[in-house]
Amino acid sequence: MPITTKKAKAYGFEGKDFILINYDGQDIYVERLATGRINFFEFRFNGKIDGLPAIESNYFIQDTRADETEAKLKQIEKISTKFYKKDLKPYMKDQPMIWSDLDKFTFNKQTVTNAINEFNKYYTPTAD
Repeated sequence: MPITTKKAKAYGFEGKDFILINYDGQDIYVERLATGRINFFEFRFNGKIDGLPAIESNYFIQDTRADETEAKLKQIEKISTKFYKKDLKPYMKDQPMIWSDLDKFTFNKQTVTNAINEFNKYYTPTAD
């Protein structure tokens, strides 16, 4: 049976997971880079870098356990790659040591993913 984008809410291949989110009124598939208390996603699209055709990326973040006073953090939000550390601060404020170790000048997808995975380790469910 053929699956259309209207039916598929998520898919995976070659060890990568993609989920469907709504951003600016448009449904897009984003790659799940980190999952846990904080979810971190990447959306790749055809664009231009320095005027030349290239694959660009947008990054999104979500705090699945934000309390009621910070309900906005539960929504999937786009983060800037220029000021990413400022954008991450509200999400990672509970573990400032992890957040403060990030380079504020250079965005590196793998470094941010590793920091979020480290953050999520503090909030994994434990069996009592």
